[in-house]
Amino acid sequence: MIDSRTLAKTALRLATGPDSDAAIKGFITYLKDHNLIGLLPQVLRHLEREIDTLSQEDTLDVYARYPLSKTLINQLRTIAGAEEATVIEHQDPSLVGGFRATYQGHIYDGSVKTQLERLRTKLTS
Repeated sequence: MIDSRTLAKTALRLATGPDSDAAIKGFITYLKDHNLIGLLPQVLRHLEREIDTLSQEDTLDVYARYPLSKTLINQLRTIAGAEEATVIEHQDPSLVGGFRATYQGHIYDGSVKTQLERLRTKLTS
């Protein structure tokens, strides 16, 4: 039997593919013909989660104590390969200086704390 998660992923692929209107109509017809309409609320929940995940993957989150210049933000975009990503800046008072950024699961840590820890490790090795 087909589960709601599989149906949600299928619907997302159909909606983003060529001739999406016809594809979605065919998808709804399939659900009706196979008595799967009752799964639509669950399919919707899975779709919402999947869309949230996709949007987070294309977001560059930047944490700094103070707002960063546009030039620095653009440099971070280039380093992370996030030229087309949405940038969300977060003020983090726990950062003494520098920044921390995340993009597609990667962490870019240019904070003063991390730099000092690296220096200490090198000096004590």
